[in-house]
Amino acid sequence: MRLIDLYVLIAVSLDLARERYQRMGFTVTPNGVHPFGTYMVVFPSERRIISQ
Repeated sequence: MRLIDLYVLIAVSLDLARERYQRMGFTVTPNGVHPFGTYMVVFPSERRIISQ
C-alpha cells in the first residue's frame, strides 16, 4: 500500500479555502510562504501533513 505524501489543492483565495476546510472540521494552519514565492496552508494530521 502506498501513502499519499503530498496533495495539492489550487484555490483562488487561501483565506476562503481555509475557512471552508475549517467548517468541514479540518485543522488548518495560518498562511505560509514558500521560499520561491507561492503561498500555502497545512492540514496537520497524526501520521502526515497534507499541504495546500
